[in-house]
Amino acid sequence: MCCNYSFALVLLPSTTLVCFLQNLLREELQLIDLPGLIASAPKKELIELIRQMAKEYLKRPNTLIAMCCPFDDDLENQEIREIAKTLDPDARRTVGILTKADRIPEGQEATWMKILQNHQKTFQLLHGYFAVKNPGQPELDEGLSNEEAREKEEEFFHRASVGEQPKSIDRPRPFTPRTPCP
Repeated sequence: MCCNYSFALVLLPSTTLVCFLQNLLREELQLIDLPGLIASAPKKELIELIRQMAKEYLKRPNTLIAMCCPFDDDLENQEIREIAKTLDPDARRTVGILTKADRIPEGQEATWMKILQNHQKTFQLLHGYFAVKNPGQPELDEGLSNEEAREKEEEFFHRASVGEQPKSIDRPRPFTPRTPCP
């Protein structure tokens, strides 16, 4: 049995997903980082080529879909959301990863918190959502290490409203082994 996962899943702290991944590691595991969906390109055929390649991988029943969407754009506008809804209508294989946590538009914090807490009916996923704040290009250009980036991310979530999650929701952090799975 072979399973495909987007590399972004290593950021997910959910005990359920960690156990799920640990159990799968007993089998062959492939990590496939697909190119992001694009809306424009110098060669128009490239847009459709990427879309079809993504769908080809994501339609497989043993593939987890890491649905990465930024906080600074309406979730309804995200093509990956529509693809995930079509290919995983029960939302059993889809994990929401909300990026750019530092860019939530003013006045929309409550709306995004409902989504992040998986309380927004139209956007609910079996495995829920996780927020990340990755370094910006200037920080990367300055040579920010992965450890420093994770420390800055943790600091951000300790002081930002998006970090004020109920105790039942884990804050995003690097994947770390947990207690053995049942």
